[in-house]
Parts: sequence; structure tokens; C-alpha cells
Amino acid sequence: MLKDLSQENHTPIRRALLIDVEVDSAGVLQKSELVMGDSVLAAKVLAFVRQLPTQRAASFISALLHGKRTASRARGVFSVLYARSGRQLVGFNWLVMDKQLQEELARNAQRRRAAFAKQFNNASTPLTLASGLYYELAAGGLGWINCDRLLAPGPRIRYTVATPDPCTVVSLVFKGQRSILASSRTGGSAAIFEQVPGGQAATVVALRREKGITYLATSGVSLGQTAQPTLSFHPVTLAQLRTALAQL
Repeated sequence: MLKDLSQENHTPIRRALLIDVEVDSAGVLQKSELVMGDSVLAAKVLAFVRQLPTQRAASFISALLHGKRTASRARGVFSVLYARSGRQLVGFNWLVMDKQLQEELARNAQRRRAAFAKQFNNASTPLTLASGLYYELAAGGLGWINCDRLLAPGPRIRYTVATPDPCTVVSLVFKGQRSILASSRTGGSAAIFEQVPGGQAATVVALRREKGITYLATSGVSLGQTAQPTLSFHPVTLAQLRTALAQL
């Protein structure tokens, strides 16, 4: 990190303090937290940051609200760099505005769903099932998760789902968390999920494409049960797929 900071500032940096800062949509400081550096050295800097007056609210021109300027909660990094020459370099960089990020993600999801629909309705075009499944489920309020976020107590297990062929895309939907987890890898004709909580209820969602037709299968399971889920595939249109996913 010090090497990178030295290159960015064109001078050798021997110590650095980096403080995460968050202000609300009115410009009022809500959070200041040391993320790098000596805590004793940072005490005075943190005290200074926390006494800063209300800032001008961060805003951006919304592409969804007909060009309206929109105020947003924003996050950034306040830095104090101690150069080998004895100079102290103080700076602040805004990293992200929450509403702008949400808008960009929404616009990206719209584009991906439109591309998925175009692929779906063209039998001669390969279908990117994994990406399409994610964005269709995300449209209903679901999102990718990491197993670390599955906080249910109890043992973690490896869970496998037998599939008709290696190209079948399999995911687990956790209704309680409103989240979807993609299989980490495939082994032969099996989808493998690593480190999932044993005994937790989930729904297996499987998609496969054959001769331009998309087939869907869903099955409720308790993770860790010895019996394999029964995957009964049936052809679906895009509208039928969206209806089925919305009901999970």
C-alpha cells in the first residue's frame, strides 16, 4: 500500500492514515472510521474530521429522473500521508454516491435483462443461462450471495445436485434471505455447492437449453438430506420463466 501511495504522489511515503468517511444526503457526517494506520496517531485526525462542519451534499444528474439533480448519501476516504521528506499530504477523495451506484446497477440490470430476452427468443443464439437467471431473480429482489452471509448456526456441508448434463445451470434460492447462490463448480454432471448450512431449507432452480428451447426445473430441499432432489424439466417461455421465478 505504501509503495502504491508513493507512486501516486511521486514522493516516498513512510506512514499513512486512511479514514473512511460517510455523509448523508444533507451533507452531515454520519461515520468516520480508521481503516489504515496507527490508532494513536489517528486520534487527533479523527477528532478533527468529526468536527468538520456540514458539507455541501453530494449530488448527480439522474438518468432515470429526466435529468433531475439528485442528492445522495456518499462515501469517501480522508487521507494523511507522511512523506520521507517530512511533508504531510492531506487529501480527500469521494468514492461512491449510494443512489448513483443503485441507479447504475438498475440500468445495467435492465440492459442485461433486455439482452437475455433477445437471446431467449432467438433459437439460433446461445443462451447465457447463468447471467440471465441472476438478473431475472435480481429483478424480483434477489441477489448473489457469498456463503459467509449464510449466518444460520450449525455445520457447513458440501451439497451436490445431479444434473442431466454438465451444461445445466443450477442455483440455490434461499427464500428467508431472498437470495440466490450459484453453484461453485461442476463435477461431471453434478452441480456442487461448497460450505452451505446443513439442514437449511432452499429451492433448487435448474435451467438447461436444448435445440433452442429452455427447460426449467425447481425442487424444494433441505440441505444435507441424503435423497437427491427430483428435477422434472419442462419447457418454458420467457414469460413463464419470469412468473415461476417471481413465485419462489
